[in-house]
Amino acid sequence: MNNIFVTLGEGAVRDTFMPPHIIERLGTLGNVRYNNFKERMNGETLGENLEDTDICVTGWGCPRFSEDVLNKAGKLKLIAHIGGSVANHIGSEVFDKGIRVITGNDIFALVVAEGTAAYILAGLRRLALYAEKVQQGLWAHDGYEWYNESLINKSVGLVGFGAIARHLVPMLRPYNCEISAYDPFVGNDIFLQYGVKKTSLADIAKNKIVSIHASKTDGSRHIIDREFLKNMRDGALLVNTARGSVIDEEALADELITGRIRAVLDVYETEPLPLYSRLRNLPNVTLLPHMGGPTIDMREYVAKCVLDDIERFLAGDNLKYEVERAYALRMTNEYLK
Repeated sequence: MNNIFVTLGEGAVRDTFMPPHIIERLGTLGNVRYNNFKERMNGETLGENLEDTDICVTGWGCPRFSEDVLNKAGKLKLIAHIGGSVANHIGSEVFDKGIRVITGNDIFALVVAEGTAAYILAGLRRLALYAEKVQQGLWAHDGYEWYNESLINKSVGLVGFGAIARHLVPMLRPYNCEISAYDPFVGNDIFLQYGVKKTSLADIAKNKIVSIHASKTDGSRHIIDREFLKNMRDGALLVNTARGSVIDEEALADELITGRIRAVLDVYETEPLPLYSRLRNLPNVTLLPHMGGPTIDMREYVAKCVLDDIERFLAGDNLKYEVERAYALRMTNEYLK
């Protein structure tokens, strides 16, 4: 049987991704060993544990598969990531050695798209603001301006057109939204397939709703800059479920303070969001603690889908969740400044 090593350490994260029925099923696929420590592994211990490993199951916090690690992993044929982006721990070295990579990224993307749709609706309806007013004992029109909006017939601009944005598009269709997107890495055929207008980043700013879906890469830092924010239309809604570094946060705070636009933010340049952040205590921004996805109940489903692909791999069948080199290297990399 194949030797399988699981890098996820003991604790709540592994327990939610790998409840007993997932562990039992994985055990039918090979000889399984687990990282039985609560601390995150380092590269040295990862390499030591891969010396006789055919399949490595990874998760959040896994060390990078460096040349030193891979030199010890002579039998490694498959990395199965129970998570989203693999760019944190996988580089060209992995693909150079012919090791195949699968990930739960597409399921993560579906759940984040659902969260984005919820944030857009909540932002337009101003649910957080009015829920707080009721908690304070107020009602509609009780001493404050009462106003909300619908998503129906609104224009939506997407910054980035990867997996999350592509899942979001059909969720917006019932609202008859006019959807455009900016992504220099995606071909025209994909935009045509989804019925989305391909446009420039500058034109995205003209939409009623702007939703950020760009990966954290060297080229994406602060692409939503002061000029972009100033060019957003009055009353626009900005939603970010991607990474905080995509937006110039100081420029955003300056624009929000004017009251001209609104925002729903799930991610920030520094997390947790510092207490001194200028984004706090503004009435036109909803701040959430990086919880756009995956929801806790979907974690074991991600693991289930990854195990499905491990079974396909062992049977010699086509893989559903395989990540090719070019896409893997464009994914969000948390180690970038």
